[in-house]
Parts: sequence; C-alpha cells; structure tokens
Amino acid sequence: LALQEAMQEDFGPLAVVGVPCQVDGVRLQQNSSIRLQVSDWYRKNITLTFGLFCSESFTNESIEKLGEIIEEDPATIENINIKGKVIIRLDNKEVKTVSLKTYREWARPACLYCLDYGGENADIGAGGIGLDGWTYTLIRTKRGHEAFQAALADGWLETRPLSDEPRGEFLMNKLSADKKKNRPLPPLMPDFETRKAMGSLCPKTFYTTGPGAPKADEEDTE
Repeated sequence: LALQEAMQEDFGPLAVVGVPCQVDGVRLQQNSSIRLQVSDWYRKNITLTFGLFCSESFTNESIEKLGEIIEEDPATIENINIKGKVIIRLDNKEVKTVSLKTYREWARPACLYCLDYGGENADIGAGGIGLDGWTYTLIRTKRGHEAFQAALADGWLETRPLSDEPRGEFLMNKLSADKKKNRPLPPLMPDFETRKAMGSLCPKTFYTTGPGAPKADEEDTE
C-alpha cells in the first residue's frame, strides 16, 4: 500500500526494506509488471533494496498465543526476536524465551514453500543470526556495494569481518540450505482452529508427516 501511494504521488527515490518475498515482489514489478508504466516507475524510483533474513513469518493470532505461553498480556510485548529460540522483550524490560518449535506452529502457511532465507534478490541482505548486538550483512549487488561503502565512508557504520564470527557464517549457510529443501506446497492450508481439531498444528509438518502428506495409492500398499 505504501509503494502504491508513493507511485500515485510520484515520490522517490526510495529504499525498500522487507523480507525476501517482499523484495521479490519489488523485483517482479521492476522487471515483469503487466503495466509498462508501473515497471518504469519501480525501476526509476526504487533505487535500493534491503532483504531481511527470514525463516518464516507469523500470523497475528500468534501474538495472542505467545502471550498465553509466557502468561503475559500480549499488549505488553514490545519486541520479538528469533535466534534459534524466540526472545520476547516486554515493555517493563523483562526478557522471556520460548522454544522456536513451540512457536513455529503459528507460522504463515505460505512460508512453507519459500526457498529464500537470505534475501538473494536484494541489494543488501541483513539479519542477526548468531550475533549479539551486530547485524550479519551480505552485499549482493554493485548498487548495494556502492551504498554500503558510502555509508561506511561517512561514518554511519561500525563493521567487523565475518571471520570474527564463524558461527554466523555456519548458520547462514545452514539456514539458506534448509530453505532450499522446501518443496512447492498447496497455497491453501486449513486455518489454525481446523488444524487444531485435526491434531496437527505445526504448518512445517502438515504436508510432510501430517494430514496433508501425500497418501500412497492402494496399488502401492499391496
């Protein structure tokens, strides 16, 4: 909606920050929109894209469920960070953690067939994997390199070599490889309450080992 309004106002240049699927949407508009004027505007005005590392996104109802798990009012949740586990910061500065396996039950079903963890089509990819207080950053394009170097030269950034944090590189490679294993799945999945009634809450396993898994033909079972 924000980009649509920006296009209507002919507002630019712009940088777009989003998870990989959102960056892909920008690239599609730049290169293959069915309306030529839309592609022209996107190419001219969106000059930089940042892709945020993403294993999956979560539904709005997940915030309510998370509040139940940690026994706190969801309105007091100030920040949620995922680094191998779910780290919740409350407005009173208290920090609580929840198993990622538990929280993953409320992932958006569409995320199950996404193949891109690291924002591969962005100019710059960024995320906090394996790091505390630092952002793991990948420069993916010439435009991204120019923007990064300009910010560095102006003193806006503090950097460390990736070799200082070998675990970050390990996690980046592992999580990216895990995403590539996702196979195309039906875009429609039963909602949370239906899956709950079926005894199969986790969207990660619904189509693999759960009720949505392919059924062998009778001939194959004989």
